[in-house]
Amino acid sequence: MRYSSLIYDNSLTIMNNTLPITIAQINPTIGDFTGNLALIAQAMLDAHQQQAKLLVFPELALCGYYPGDLLNEADFIAACDHALTCVQTQTQRYPELTIIIGLPIRRHAPGKPLYNALVAIQQGNIIACYRKQLLPTYNIFDERRHFEPGPNEAVCIKLAGFNIGVMICEDAWNDASIDYAINPFDSLAAAKPDFIVSINASPANIGKTRPTASKFFAKLHSDTK
Repeated sequence: MRYSSLIYDNSLTIMNNTLPITIAQINPTIGDFTGNLALIAQAMLDAHQQQAKLLVFPELALCGYYPGDLLNEADFIAACDHALTCVQTQTQRYPELTIIIGLPIRRHAPGKPLYNALVAIQQGNIIACYRKQLLPTYNIFDERRHFEPGPNEAVCIKLAGFNIGVMICEDAWNDASIDYAINPFDSLAAAKPDFIVSINASPANIGKTRPTASKFFAKLHSDTK
């Protein structure tokens, strides 16, 4: 499988409260829902065996990033819907585990018909849904072509005594408020999360992790202190 070496098992401790977290940095294939579901199922089993309480998947992990104009195809979105149902069913095997996973979800209003979103699933139920607010349209990105921006509101998940804020990739990179009119950190800061889970599927390069993490944590500290 396209998977085995990219599992990270961590435990976060705040005020003597510990939350075991598994990060599944899988490599989903665009449109291969059968293969992607197999990766997700294996990650859930691994997280269960590691006694994790929270399992985090990447942005658009269900369908693969970036599907482009496949998002305009009704059959592709129907396959996404079916895959989500399969994941919900799979989580019922692991009642102690909450997962966060990225996927396109439908919207029923004027504008684009989809959101780039994440959902938190626990025992088969969707307990939270966050819709990406800042949609990049530069360089290799063209998300505004297919998605509508999400509402300017914070979403937090209550889990094991923690208040967990969630974001998706670009939402964290508008520090100077130059590229977009809003900064999702502003509303999230008001929700006072204990920590933030920000999923993404950005292209990686050697040495990218350190400066990216430094910028993110600096922003988190300044907005939530």
